[in-house]
Amino acid sequence: MRVIVEEPEKLEKYLEKREKAAEFKALILKMVVELKDIKQVAKIAGIKEQTIYEWIEEWNKKKK
Repeated sequence: MRVIVEEPEKLEKYLEKREKAAEFKALILKMVVELKDIKQVAKIAGIKEQTIYEWIEEWNKKKK
């Protein structure tokens, strides 16, 4: 399944403005953009794939 993180260029600014939990989420999303493999990112980060999908959905909703 191909998943797109909309407006990935805005992640840097987002990282500068948020607390640690949000920073972690943004870093995970940047990894998804770079690696293009949610399963691999989940394994590296030690979190569930479903969590990453939820974070992508949250991010994409914030950008609209």
